[in-house]
Amino acid sequence: MPPRRRLLFAFLYLTEGAPIGLIWWYLPTELRQRGVDVETIAALTASLALPWALKFLWAPLVDALRGPRFTFAAWVMLAQCGMIATLLPLALREPLEDLGLLTGLLLAHAFCAATQDVAIDGWAVGESEASERGSLNGWMQAGMLLGRLAFSGGALALGTAISLRGTVSALIAVLVLGLVVVSLARPPRSIADDDAHLPVGARLREVVTALLRASRLPAVRYAALLALVGGAGFEVVGALAGPFLTDLERDRGEVGLFWTLAACASIPGGLLAGRLADRLGHARTARWMLLLLTVSAGAVAFNATRGTSLGISAEATLLLVFFALGTFNAVTYALFMDLSAATARATTFSAFVGLTNLCEAWAARLGGGLVESSGYATAFAVPAAIGCVAFVPLTALVRAWRASSS
Repeated sequence: MPPRRRLLFAFLYLTEGAPIGLIWWYLPTELRQRGVDVETIAALTASLALPWALKFLWAPLVDALRGPRFTFAAWVMLAQCGMIATLLPLALREPLEDLGLLTGLLLAHAFCAATQDVAIDGWAVGESEASERGSLNGWMQAGMLLGRLAFSGGALALGTAISLRGTVSALIAVLVLGLVVVSLARPPRSIADDDAHLPVGARLREVVTALLRASRLPAVRYAALLALVGGAGFEVVGALAGPFLTDLERDRGEVGLFWTLAACASIPGGLLAGRLADRLGHARTARWMLLLLTVSAGAVAFNATRGTSLGISAEATLLLVFFALGTFNAVTYALFMDLSAATARATTFSAFVGLTNLCEAWAARLGGGLVESSGYATAFAVPAAIGCVAFVPLTALVRAWRASSS
């Protein structure tokens, strides 16, 4: 893939990561700083993750409702317009004055953002070869993490200089830039849209047929289980790290600095693991990255048993999890791309990624409830232990992969 295309998808993933940084990293910290209880914050985070988790339900429409003029790139632009429209009311008033309105608008925004993800992923799968997907996903994860960094750690580190309203306005500006970039960067005819000339009915039948065919493959089923539970140890850390550090009496600026370091730790992990996976194999490398993620999540749970005397070790163990996240995401997303059906690439890949978002939802909800009843140590430990189950489908996936290649 030419470097310009790699940079394009890295930027598009930045526009994916920016709203996630706002919703999953910035907002929980801001709410906890204002005294909202952890269980309420976790429930809100889990509910806002649902559009990303369920995006496979409308992804077939993105695959089917395309043509020579209305391509994946056009879908990206349409979704970005919806994202901007749902943020505008929050930029015109103080969002935290009405938590119900904030939740409703962010749910609508999440729906549009998830639809953008479907289109970007379908576009990326169609443009890439299997031998370069690990490296490509490393670059895309870097873009996604930079987006998260800017709208979580960056905004929090600025302290009172920028409010939630100001952060929302900045996100709108990034999305407007995204519209400009996509309109200028997309080629007249994308490889990912080669089959878009077919009638909508024929396209939809192809999508459904491809999905049914893919669902019968053992490797696809194993990958789905991996996506549903594999990242549980990180997902609960990502949802609760802000409130956790706040309860350790870190101020807004210190938490913002942590999120900045977290993104900086994840980016090299993704780039290195992506290149390694392209050389050694995506499925094989995923086992080692899952082990690293599991061990690092366990270290956070162990340190949390020591209470508020953690000092710098709290941030250190959390940062190890985020480094492991970068490696795990780059490798598993490349693996999911490999398994995505050729004629339903947006739907199939979105189903895999949607299951990872569903993992975010259940892990955050479970962790939030455990904080209130048993403390942070248990809240971190239980999802991490459940995540260990992913070694079973991943090992079976590696065997199935080898069998299909022989």
